Amino acid sequence: MSGAPARRALASVFAVAFLASCTDSGQPKSSGPSNDVDGGPKMARDAGAVLLKVSAYDYGLAGALVGEQTRTVAAARYSTVMHGTAATISAFNATVLAGTLDRTGPIREKLVPLADGLSDLARDGETYADGGDPAAFARVVTDVNAGWQRLRDLSTTLPKDDALQSTIARGMSFVVTSKSSTQSTITTGPYTSAAEAKQALQRMGSPLNGSFSQTTPFVVRIGPYADRAGADVASAGLTKQGVINIVTDAASYAFARSGPLPDAELWREPSRVLEVRATSRKIGLSSDGSWIVTGSDDGYAALFNPKGTLTALPQSYAGMSVLQFSVDGDHQTFAVGGQEFILKEREWGGFGLSFSEAEMSLMEIFRVMVMYSFSK
Repeated sequence: MSGAPARRALASVFAVAFLASCTDSGQPKSSGPSNDVDGGPKMARDAGAVLLKVSAYDYGLAGALVGEQTRTVAAARYSTVMHGTAATISAFNATVLAGTLDRTGPIREKLVPLADGLSDLARDGETYADGGDPAAFARVVTDVNAGWQRLRDLSTTLPKDDALQSTIARGMSFVVTSKSSTQSTITTGPYTSAAEAKQALQRMGSPLNGSFSQTTPFVVRIGPYADRAGADVASAGLTKQGVINIVTDAASYAFARSGPLPDAELWREPSRVLEVRATSRKIGLSSDGSWIVTGSDDGYAALFNPKGTLTALPQSYAGMSVLQFSVDGDHQTFAVGGQEFILKEREWGGFGLSFSEAEMSLMEIFRVMVMYSFSK
């Protein structure tokens, strides 16, 4: 074939080929079988449970470190929890490692960084648990925040999971922040004994921010100062007095918390912590649980309001053996007693009665009108 007929035939072939290519490009191409991680949703929920627990306990510890009394967690208890959490994270990462081996895809790309970040969280949590270093706790706070962000990124590659989204929202609502600053301290010594260190501090004028160690090494520390300049001025003054000293800088951390109380997550922990007299043995709660009265063997009854503030401290001549709040009424009343019985309307007024022997129990108090008491 040659000439014009050949050219027309080739044009027809090219036209058919071009049309076929346009038709193919408009159809979605089959990607074949998926090679991404199986079980991604469960792994995401497991990671969310770990982060939610740590977020709640971070909230509690931050409150304890700043002296709050509601929904706090002591450092010792936090340490126990973090040791257990580290073991949980280790098991989780082993599952992730097995599940991501020889896998590729968006789930794997988001899951691996999440697991790596949880490893950092476990390490920093155990570091704080072993030594109580505030810098380690600050790193835990950072690790948790990064963990929530990575989990949220992972959730975008998974099928919709309302429970997971609820966990993420709940955990991120417990906000803990840390702020670091550098503080300077002056140190002199060492001295041969605590008594010598004390005398040295007195010769320096017993500054209010000064202290001496009771155990070896026996040194005097003055500070901390908010900035190095203030410490340098004080150091120069001591040098003029002939006191050899050194100024050292150390990081200081301040923590704060906000958001809702993690009541559900910290149900195992005390909801409030109160400082009471050492000989307190009895406790009474108001009908709504907000007011607390404690009784001690030395005859004091301490009444605390819902904020944990001491509002009344009546004293009897004998140890407190019974404590009771009224069960109803607009103005709730409490009664305490041992050999002497005291009835008060919370922090207002009241009266006392004396008995020949210590009371054993108070049955009920109704609207401050009727009270039954039994003695031995």
